[in-house]
Amino acid sequence: MVHTIADIAAAFVGLWIVLYLLGADGGNLFVLYMEDMAYWIAGWSQNLFTVENEFLVILLNYVLPAVVYLVIGHGIAAKMRPGKVNQMDDATMRLTPANKAPREAPGWQPR
Repeated sequence: MVHTIADIAAAFVGLWIVLYLLGADGGNLFVLYMEDMAYWIAGWSQNLFTVENEFLVILLNYVLPAVVYLVIGHGIAAKMRPGKVNQMDDATMRLTPANKAPREAPGWQPR
């Protein structure tokens, strides 16, 4: 759920970046809606850095928050996910007859 919300937020910002770079009509209702959503989602990063280049302004004001949302959202989702693959506790570290390595299994012979 958390990663989905992060993906949706990043998608809104990403779509606005694409529309901006393609020179979409700023008077179009859809373009205005996407710009407003992207500004609302990325509002915390607006003018965080002072640069003169318009491309860098868009990059820092919108791409940076989209990446932050993706990284943080997916990081939180990974921590919340039950039964993570790389999570090992004492129970999974112990070898039982069912999960012994092949050379430790009864009847194993080297070739």
